[in-house]
Parts: sequence; structure tokens; C-alpha cells
Amino acid sequence: MVEAVVFFNEQGICREMLLPEFEAVLDGVVGLPDLADQQVRLAYLLISPRLEVRAAVFFYLDFDEDGAADPGWNLPLRQLSERAAPGIDLGAGPIRLVSRSRCPAAWHQMHLWDPELQELMSLRDAAKRNQLGLLCEEEGAPAVGRSSSGLQVANGHDAAGTVPNKDWSDGQRQKTARLIKRQRLHIRNLSRYLEEAQGRLKQAAELQARTLQAEVQELHEQLSRYQALNASLEAQLQTQSESRAHAEAELVARVEQERLGREEILRLRSGHEQLAAQNIEQALEGLASLGLTFVVYHPGAGHLTIPLQEIARYQESPIAYAAAKCSVSEEQYRQWLRHFQQPVCECELTGGKRCALPIDRVDNPQRFVAGESNCCARHKSDNRLRNAG
Repeated sequence: MVEAVVFFNEQGICREMLLPEFEAVLDGVVGLPDLADQQVRLAYLLISPRLEVRAAVFFYLDFDEDGAADPGWNLPLRQLSERAAPGIDLGAGPIRLVSRSRCPAAWHQMHLWDPELQELMSLRDAAKRNQLGLLCEEEGAPAVGRSSSGLQVANGHDAAGTVPNKDWSDGQRQKTARLIKRQRLHIRNLSRYLEEAQGRLKQAAELQARTLQAEVQELHEQLSRYQALNASLEAQLQTQSESRAHAEAELVARVEQERLGREEILRLRSGHEQLAAQNIEQALEGLASLGLTFVVYHPGAGHLTIPLQEIARYQESPIAYAAAKCSVSEEQYRQWLRHFQQPVCECELTGGKRCALPIDRVDNPQRFVAGESNCCARHKSDNRLRNAG
């Protein structure tokens, strides 16, 4: 039996090779650029000496963008064919057939495909054409080593001691000549295939070399542009550095001038304020000597008479002055004043809103307690419970 592999495309069988050639493709020794970046349908065949297909395994094989076979492919073709069940009869009895729907090992199904009847018939026809140049037996030819009567031939003589038929010897020589001719044709085909593959590899190498040379040239040009740009940027940086140094010197001088100006302004303002304060103080002392008094009103504190010596303290913070007169802190006075002006519950509800329920006004800041005096009865009790907890 001879092991062979055939390739299929949309039109049918497109390539045939013996198993050693296919193994060279799998090992990466030979590439198939015309099948680059494709998933190809193939069939592994066992062909008898009578050019009859005895077993077939239909499988897929992926090729990368360079036309190299998938290095991870490892389908056991021979073992699958040996375990296959009988299938279709291609003229010499049922063949052992392995496909996606007829796989003896379920884990290999994803790598197999189901052929059509026409594709099965094309295998039979391809085997008969014998483009692989296989040594074969002609149908009806007597077995080598036997006479026409079926007796064993020994030392070139039949049982009667006569030399075998000359016509049979001539037929054998013709058959041998045909086989030699086929083998030579097959060798020429292989040589041509290898030459074509080498030519494709050479063209690919030349194309890659030209591409790399163009890329190197482009990189050299880019380097020249970058060098020129770098020189220009360095010149600009030098110019900017010189300009920045000059600008910084001007800035330092300007900052110093501004500092001196601010100091002069502060000195003049201080003198003006002192003069104004002296004038105001003199004016107030004059008014006080005439019996004039300064009276202000603040809620909770009532009318307050401010002595001349406390006028400045009152001007700094009237609220703090009034809080001190009421014997409370400024914060408590401000809270009481807000409650006094609008006596509503200030407890904050969910959502950020306030209760705003009207409550009794506390007239004396000293009696005001934050969290109770400014809350309604319900929220006042809630605050007490929280404080107790």
C-alpha cells in the first residue's frame, strides 16, 4: 500500500503528493505560499498496487500568512485509517472511511470534514490517473513466479524444464519500462515543484530584502530629520535660556521696585491713618467736652452708652461688644439674635430642610440654650434623649 495526500479546493482535487512530501510540508521544509492564511481540506489515502483506494481520512489543515503548515497539527492519520469502519464502495469493495460523521475517536471530529459523493468519486479517478507515478500491477496479469498452469517456477524453468514464455518476459520488460517512465515523470514533477518552491522562496526573500532595505532607508531619513530638528530645538533652547535670564533679571528689578513701592504706600497709609485717628479722636474729645454722649441699641442689651475710650473696641465688633454687655459669648449671642429675630424651630430634617415650626421667643440671651430654646417641643425632647443616651 502507498500512502498519499490530496488537496481540495472549490473545483475539486488541486494537488497530490506522497506522504513523505506531505511530512516535509508539516515539518516546515517546504512551504505552500499559494495556500497562505487558509484552512484547506485534505484527504489521506491508502492506494493499492492496482491503483485502488482502500482507505481515506478527510481532515483540515491550517496554513499561516507565509504558507507554512500549522506546527501544532498532530492528527494520527494512519491510526485513524486502521480503526475506520467500512464505508462506500469505489469499485473494489468498501473502503475504510474516516470523516466528521464517521470518526472512531470523537475528540478528533472537530479536525475532520464530510465529503460529497462527487469528491469521493474524484479520489477514485485520481488514483487511476496515477499522476504520482506509483508502481502498479496490471489487472489480469499473472502473479510473478508462477506459470500459466499455476506450477511454481524454479531457476527460470517451468515444471517441464522449459524456459518461460518469451511474450511474458517482453510484457514484463514493457511493464517495467512504463513504471520507470512514470517514476522519471514523477521525479521530474517533484523537481519542478521544488524548483517552483525555491523560486517562490527566492522571490519572497528578495521582496523581504527590498522591503527591509526601504525600511532602513526610511529610518536613516527619519534619523537625519530628527538630528536636524534636535539641532534646531537646541538653538531655540539656547536663545530661550538667554531671553529667560534677561527677563528674570528684569523681573527681579521690577519685584524690588514693587516692594519698595508697597513699603512706601504702607508708610503713607499708616501715617494717614494715624493722622485721621488723631483728628477723629480730637473731634470726639471735643464733642465729649461739650456733653455729647454715644448711645447704641442692641437687642437683649438695650440702649448702651459707649464711653469715649471704648469707641475703638465697639467699632472693631459691635456684636462682640453687645455680647459682652449681656455676659454671654459672641456665638451664643449670634444664635440667640437669630432666634430672637425669627423664633422658629431650627432642627434640621432629612433632606437638609429645617422644621421651621413657630416657637416661643426667649427674650434674654442668658436664658437661651442652643438645641432647646430654638427647637419645638418634639425636637427638643429628641435632643434630650440623644444627650441622655
